[in-house]
Amino acid sequence: KQIQQKTAQRDKAMQQLNEYKEKSEQLKRKLHDEQSQEVRIKQELDDIQSKIHQQRFELVMDHRVSIKHSLAALEGDDDAEHGRDVEHVVLELELKQIESELQFFHQTYGWNVDYKEPSKAVNEQQSFDVEKLPLDGDGDCDDDDDDG
Repeated sequence: KQIQQKTAQRDKAMQQLNEYKEKSEQLKRKLHDEQSQEVRIKQELDDIQSKIHQQRFELVMDHRVSIKHSLAALEGDDDAEHGRDVEHVVLELELKQIESELQFFHQTYGWNVDYKEPSKAVNEQQSFDVEKLPLDGDGDCDDDDDDG
């Protein structure tokens, strides 16, 4: 009878041990899945952050060009001497902030932040060419007919 009791206890202990082993395996699988998901989510976050930085970089590079053009226009405009001082200072400060942000991109990603003027083709495309305007029959540019 004692042997049967001991055998029953051993069987019960083995059953409990197998249940614990199953739970342990389930928890290990769940932990592994969560760790895999965490790695995947971190990678997605890094990808998104990189895309955001790339877009910001392009925006800041374009903004720097427009600020430099504005500064050049202010320096060439002698009529607006009074307003030029304040506007010039503001643009200079904004340019410094942009340059520091570009340095972040250069240090973080190694991106080229050297200032480049837009290409001649882009400038020509943006410029206004009077010779390409459509002319009506009498040689002037208006759409209405002048009879007198």
